[in-house]
Amino acid sequence: MHKNPKTDKIKVTSLTNKGNRLGYDLNAEFRTKETKFEKGDNILMFTDGLIECTNTEQEEYGKRRLKKFLTENYEKGAEELKLALEHEVTDFFGDEPKADDVTFIILKVI
Repeated sequence: MHKNPKTDKIKVTSLTNKGNRLGYDLNAEFRTKETKFEKGDNILMFTDGLIECTNTEQEEYGKRRLKKFLTENYEKGAEELKLALEHEVTDFFGDEPKADDVTFIILKVI
């Protein structure tokens, strides 16, 4: 996530890449992708379980909901953002058993 200092607009950019999962094939070859991060940017890496797991109404959390959450919580530090996302996910999924792991890492560029 990046906040444009001139417009205060927050942009969420996806850096996805197709192909094998990490650790799945020890001989796999991966393409590299470079991007520039700036002070204050947030970087979120997550497993598909975060966006694909469903709640009690069988509704996926989804990319759109995640993007909205990230935009609304941009100003938080990494630890605060982590706690807020944990709370958000727990509230959304409720008591529904998870079909997949929900794992994420948040980095804040300083």
